[in-house]
Amino acid sequence: MQVAANQTGRKSKESIDPQKAEAVRRELEKLRLRLLDITKRNNLISFRHGKSSVRVVDADHEAIYRNLLAGTELPFLFVPEPNKGYVDELGEKLAPANFAKELGWSTSFDLESGRGQADSLRVLQYQDGLEATLRKIGTTAKTAREESGVNLLHLVFGYLEWRESDDSSKTSHAPLLVVPVELVIPKSKDANRSFRLKYNDEDLTTNLSLVEKMRIDFGLQIPELEEGESPEQYFQRFAPILERKKDWRVCRHVSLTLLSFAKLLMYLDLDSDRWGSHALVQHARLLELFAGGSNEESGLASEFDIDEEEIKKAAPPLTCPQNPYR
Repeated sequence: MQVAANQTGRKSKESIDPQKAEAVRRELEKLRLRLLDITKRNNLISFRHGKSSVRVVDADHEAIYRNLLAGTELPFLFVPEPNKGYVDELGEKLAPANFAKELGWSTSFDLESGRGQADSLRVLQYQDGLEATLRKIGTTAKTAREESGVNLLHLVFGYLEWRESDDSSKTSHAPLLVVPVELVIPKSKDANRSFRLKYNDEDLTTNLSLVEKMRIDFGLQIPELEEGESPEQYFQRFAPILERKKDWRVCRHVSLTLLSFAKLLMYLDLDSDRWGSHALVQHARLLELFAGGSNEESGLASEFDIDEEEIKKAAPPLTCPQNPYR
């Protein structure tokens, strides 16, 4: 039986073999890609709206984005309930989307710059349904943040509608511009009873799962969001992709949903270029693991045979003999 002594060592950067450092870089890149799920099971690749999402209508997506990042709390607006006389005359209560159209709302999920609400988020639900949905989303997001420190709540601006092949009739939708947000849920004593959304000041992120999916499967380069860029400016930079893929499009939809970027932090941490001065690829442990360095080179702990009689005397027993009288 052998045990390692607690010794450490570090190889000087000057003596690192460049070929070994490059081997470490390649292996780290493989590990990074495994952190990104690029299958259609990932909702960052193939998103489906459901009970954990809310879709916005009748809004100027450019103004909404601008006001949100400026710190404005944007209230959700539900479809007002039709009065009893209207329902009795019609003989039924209209679905929220149909009644919203009667009220003059634009009910299309495809938004246009310069048209619609600039400081509120209209949703095609009546009050009870919308508030129940928002409370459920808010509770899930709060629990995730308290238990893991990860924010799941995001307001998505735009989706890439794409197909697996040119002859496929099935479309998938991948989020493009993703803004981390916080849901303000009113308390019973609050004067403002509206549910509101605010930007939580975390960094805006590019959908890296989509970036890798498009690079590997289609040889396409998804543009990264640039600082100060508006949604429409970002969408315009997809023109070269849409020129190659005639049946693809950018859907100018806005929706609140839960998205997990938990592995993104690990993906970024393993980027050797972010460490500077090649510190990561020259780490002794990684060189030993990925580039086949020797124990001596990497400073791994020495090993001792603890079954030797001299060592047995110095080391206490790990277990005690069983008491025959128990």
